[in-house]
Parts: sequence; structure tokens; C-alpha cells
Amino acid sequence: EISQPTFFRYFPSKAAVLYEAASMALDEPLKRVPMLRANAGTAADFLKGLVSTYADVITQQASLTRMIAQHGGTETLKSFICPSALDAMGEVEHQDGKFYEQMQLPFLTQAVEDGQRRGELDPDLPVDQLRGMFWSILCAIVGDWASVTPAPYDLHERFATAVDLFVNGCRGQLGRA
Repeated sequence: EISQPTFFRYFPSKAAVLYEAASMALDEPLKRVPMLRANAGTAADFLKGLVSTYADVITQQASLTRMIAQHGGTETLKSFICPSALDAMGEVEHQDGKFYEQMQLPFLTQAVEDGQRRGELDPDLPVDQLRGMFWSILCAIVGDWASVTPAPYDLHERFATAVDLFVNGCRGQLGRA
């Protein structure tokens, strides 16, 4: 029960509405992630717990995920996970990048750093690069999953496989020894 101008002051675009809904969906699940880290025996365990939490939100909010993907495809999905994403006109669409700021940066960084410290991941590989590569894998999986109804595969299983491939591939010289 608000006026259209007031609504558009808060939400200047469809993407802004979808972004706010996605942010709200992540609030509670992200609070559980520190406990996942504390209980994880390995970096792979932590990553699997993290992506499972992410998959829970995506599958529980499948309609929202598909709306985000359909609004603009992969680029729009990326804008929901990056800070200061730009809209089609080159203007900042949102500022906070909740997925990026709250999940990719601290949690994925922690997982990679923990893995390197424990000798599970090659310590010579740059943390930022590994984090970005893993996040890109997740984005590709979600984009593919969200583009087809019904979903072409179980998202939890695909994410778990991605973690295994990522961790095994990031062993570098460690894995060859």
C-alpha cells in the first residue's frame, strides 16, 4: 500500500527487487556458516558444507533463482554476487553485493587459506585466484541449473562434485607427490 513513486525510490529496477528478495533469502543461512567451518575436518568438508547451504537456498528459492536468471541470464546472476554491479545503462544497480561480500570473500577465502595451511591445497597458488575460479564454477552450475525447468540435475550433487574437482585440481605439486 505504497505509491508507485515511493516503490521505485526503493527499487529502481526489476533487478533491484529480485536482488533484495535474494538477499533476504540468504540472511538466515549465512548465519550458520561459521559453525560449518568450526565443524569441518578439511577444506573440502567446509566447501561442501558451504555450497550445500548455498544449494539449499537456491533450491528452496528456485522460482526466484530462475527469475534472476531469466531477467538477464548469466550476467544478471553475476550481478547478484558482485559488489557494485552495473545495470544495462552502466549505472550501479546495487551497492552491497551480499553474496560476494558475505560468502565469496570471507568464507571462500577462509576455506582456501585453511586448505593451504593444512597442506590440502597448493600453498603457491594465489588465494584470490583460487577463490575466483571456484566461484566461477559455482556460477556456471547455477546458471545452467536455473535455465531449464525442471532442473537438469541435483544441485547439491553437482556442487559436491565441483568441490571434489576443485580441491583435487588445486593440490598442484602436492597431488603429484
